[in-house]
Amino acid sequence: MGVAPEFEWAAESCIPYAEELMTKKAQPGTVIHGTLREEDLVPAFLDCLEDLDKKAADELRANMPKYGTDEMAEFNEELFNTLNLHAPEGHYFGAHPGDGACFGFWEDEQGSDWSDLQGFG
Repeated sequence: MGVAPEFEWAAESCIPYAEELMTKKAQPGTVIHGTLREEDLVPAFLDCLEDLDKKAADELRANMPKYGTDEMAEFNEELFNTLNLHAPEGHYFGAHPGDGACFGFWEDEQGSDWSDLQGFG
């Protein structure tokens, strides 16, 4: 016995909401500090992402370009966007406002809207 046609649409419209509820959120605070070397930052960011979304971290690792290339800049942008999807409500992933060499999840005092970011995978 199937779902009545008038209820199929309602059930399908809940899928994005359910996926949002399943997105694991990070704890606010530092992921890495004291360095701006991408050779230090990228592995720390990927390790953090692995704790939040192993599939996304594995996919990014499988497609990681060489350090110091233009492709790495694009990779970093995608990595930041993916980590932002896991930021707690009212927070963002990035450099600390008072210390550009301290990266983590920080309160977004400016109320930025991260909803336009696309998920990975």
